[in-house]
Amino acid sequence: MTPDDPAGAVRVSWTGNGVAERSDRVAISRPRGGGQVIMSLGPARDPECALPDLKPGDRLRVMAELEVTTDYSTAEARAYPQGCAQQPYDYAPEVSATLILADGSDSTQPVAGTRPIGSKTVALSHELHHYVFVFDRREVIIPDGFRGRGSVNLLLAAGHKAAGVDQCLLVGQNQPDGKPKTDMGGIAICRLRGEVAEPVTGRETRLRVTGIKIHASQARPAVVYSMPLTNLKAHEQMTVRAKVAASAAALSTRARLSTRVFLADSAGQLAPEDGYASGLAANKGRVTKRTGFNLLRGAAVPTLKVGVLHILRDQDASKTVYMAPETTATLELVRQRTLAAAVSPPTRHGELRLAGRRGAGRRWIHPG
Repeated sequence: MTPDDPAGAVRVSWTGNGVAERSDRVAISRPRGGGQVIMSLGPARDPECALPDLKPGDRLRVMAELEVTTDYSTAEARAYPQGCAQQPYDYAPEVSATLILADGSDSTQPVAGTRPIGSKTVALSHELHHYVFVFDRREVIIPDGFRGRGSVNLLLAAGHKAAGVDQCLLVGQNQPDGKPKTDMGGIAICRLRGEVAEPVTGRETRLRVTGIKIHASQARPAVVYSMPLTNLKAHEQMTVRAKVAASAAALSTRARLSTRVFLADSAGQLAPEDGYASGLAANKGRVTKRTGFNLLRGAAVPTLKVGVLHILRDQDASKTVYMAPETTATLELVRQRTLAAAVSPPTRHGELRLAGRRGAGRRWIHPG
């Protein structure tokens, strides 16, 4: 919704700052099953974290991300037995994630008249170890006869012909004590009702760094782009897209690349803070969770972040806030109006190089 949009033709929402995942693991079956609901965006007390009302003909643009991780291999479990969540395995499970519009938060079937909003399947090796499922602005049109709010559900399933008893895929990432760490996923939507004007777009192409020094166990995050934002107005809403491309050609081993997106008070801010920017928007200006994957030696792989932001109050004319990704390569956002992204670097010796173009940031803003 914008100041001259009392009917609320545009609505964004997100599963929010709390833990979105319902479970920290899924069983690996033989063969792969239909999946269980791992995340759901539906009715909630906080309207910023609830699916808005839906009517036939509405367009629902859905974004989601979820990190998953293999449990230990036999060799890893032998070396570090306390770090294995269940029973080890040496195969690469086939993992699928599917987004649906459902009648309720526990449903695994799409509502009548719709198909899955999106589906992806990957064979996840122990070398890769982590994988982030990302669904970018997938659209579903609410069918005739739809009643109520329903839910957008993300289903997760894992399988392999060699699967044994008590073997699992981790939701989130592994920890030394064997208990998976969640809070690495979310579902966001943008509902469009009726005729909606084309959003305003902008682009940031100034790359702040061309490489990140990696140390043995810790690496300082780096801001790759910084997009200054001014004149934000209450009720403006936006979708956000940040793309980061890194090359591990200069690394001697694999490294983890982690990213997140948030609204920042300064161009160089490396983490969310309880400052002016966090008070401008819903969910304290957080747009995505921190997720990551292993960048294999010699690889050049992009990472994509997607989310939404709802501005709650007018921005002070004397203040500037920033959309600033921490780490590598392209940043885009859709402005229904604005923000910041952050990417924390991998943790091995060497230098992570930025790949592809010198970088780009884009925003699309529905008129406010």
